[in-house]
Amino acid sequence: MASQYNQIFEKLVLSCDEDSSDRLIGMLAYAEYKLEKCEWVKKNLSATKTKKDAFLDSYTDRRLDKLRDEASTTLSIFAEDYAEKRLSEELQTGISQQIREATKKDLWGFCWGVFQGVAASAVFSLCLFFLALSFSLAQPESNFGKIFQFLVSSDKYELQLIERD
Repeated sequence: MASQYNQIFEKLVLSCDEDSSDRLIGMLAYAEYKLEKCEWVKKNLSATKTKKDAFLDSYTDRRLDKLRDEASTTLSIFAEDYAEKRLSEELQTGISQQIREATKKDLWGFCWGVFQGVAASAVFSLCLFFLALSFSLAQPESNFGKIFQFLVSSDKYELQLIERD
């Protein structure tokens, strides 16, 4: 007696175009069918031919459509999760690379800015020094002249406290 040919693979997979996403969905649906069949066989090891045929007959077009829908949902969830993960990785990689590039540019800009600040401070200090020197030379007996001479001279000065009434 010849066994009944199971057409579920043809209905789920081979009925779809090779290049269509429906083919992949059909393959996922067929894998789900095979899982259900394995579970059924494990539970019904001593099943009669009539019970086996009844199990196969239970896979109507409506039930196969349900397997396709579940497979489509599974594939969509997987694709969405995969796309989110890849996008996150790409963003992290891109942001890290942009930060490194910006840091390299900013490091040179920062160093140049520090150099400019130091140079400007030195020039400003020299200008103040020469301005103070010119005041002290113009009026050496003024309070400012005496303070400047005290600061830059190697001579020892005694400070006198002047008491005011």
